Amino acid sequence: MAGRHELKYVVRRDQGLELMKELEPYCEQDEHADESNLYEVASIYYDAPALRFFYDREESVGFRRKVRLRGYVKGGQCTALFLEIKEKHKHTVAKKRIKYPELSLLQRFNDHTAIPCLSLLEDLPDGEVCREVSFLNGLFDLVPTCLIRYQRRTMIGRGEAGLRITLDTDLTTGGSLIYSSESELHFLDPALAVLEVKTNRAIPLWLQSLLLSKGFSRVRYSKYCEGVRLLGSEGILKAGLNENASPLMRRDPLVANL
Repeated sequence: MAGRHELKYVVRRDQGLELMKELEPYCEQDEHADESNLYEVASIYYDAPALRFFYDREESVGFRRKVRLRGYVKGGQCTALFLEIKEKHKHTVAKKRIKYPELSLLQRFNDHTAIPCLSLLEDLPDGEVCREVSFLNGLFDLVPTCLIRYQRRTMIGRGEAGLRITLDTDLTTGGSLIYSSESELHFLDPALAVLEVKTNRAIPLWLQSLLLSKGFSRVRYSKYCEGVRLLGSEGILKAGLNENASPLMRRDPLVANL
């Protein structure tokens, strides 16, 4: 499977913002961001009722996937909507997605976390992504599990093909509408942020040097899994947790102690 490498770090928010500033001589801002180089991402994740995709990740299954409805939000309005499949094979990540031609899907449901999986396909033309989602739904009976939201800053490597560095802050879950964060809960301390480096090849030396100077260390981190853990601990997770869920409800100590 052709794909990219994705490295993750959970860092102090102030250090992450400092790094993004230091990247400016080497990178450009995302053209879709606002004047603060910021945009909001809200995704509804789909999983089997017994959380097959959640446990695949927790058990480090070699090939695993996520299915999500992803919206980009500005000023309380969804400006773009995509159906996505994210796949990971060992250390390589690939993403397939298709953009909705209009946003009528969101208007048909008062609760976006109640949109059935097959309803995701109604407004889209037949193609690879829709066929795969339909196939996965047939295998796993996919249901909406949780909504994950964050504010993202993105820097794109100048002259470095495929290099993207993102910093995600204000990570929340528990909402019901893609364009509203009302009643959501933080699943990561607001003083922390998730830094991701995405590249088609080795990390350039100038970026390695910057990361080392900050003392950043790579971690295994899944926004989806952290959101599921929080909602499960609060007793408000819509999908089920199996009888072995108890140990998985504990936060990663490497993250909790930062």
